[in-house]
Amino acid sequence: MVEMNLKVEGMTCDHCEASIATGVNLLAGIDSISANHEDSTAFVRFDSNKTNLKEISEAIAQRGFVVK
Repeated sequence: MVEMNLKVEGMTCDHCEASIATGVNLLAGIDSISANHEDSTAFVRFDSNKTNLKEISEAIAQRGFVVK
């Protein structure tokens, strides 16, 4: 399992956090995802044999947020 802390721009509320979690959880290989709008971060734990940072970033972008 790979663990990463991501900087995510555009989150303003709990709904934003939930939207990111919903989008990322649709990917295969996601063990956990936790977003925090107060510090603009997301912690993700995933199986690198099933998904990768690019796919995770794209899933977040599809929800209207930007991974830095």
